[in-house]
Amino acid sequence: MKIIGKGNKEIFTLDDYKKYAPPKKEYQWADNHSAKEFAKKVVTGTLVNELNDVITKNNCSCAAAKEAGVSRGSYFCKIR
Repeated sequence: MKIIGKGNKEIFTLDDYKKYAPPKKEYQWADNHSAKEFAKKVVTGTLVNELNDVITKNNCSCAAAKEAGVSRGSYFCKIR
């Protein structure tokens, strides 16, 4: 998965994420705050794995998920 931030800069690390896709408020960039925790999951690939697990466990195979690289199917479904 390719991650692009401000100025069309590619993001590879947590430092890149903070520089090119920072939170609105500096205090949000701390351990156990959603902005930094989300960034950690994105740059490590954990987010894609977690999404894939949810899709697989729910027997889901929607086109949007496939496009995001987290599904093997091609039709639309809803996770409930």
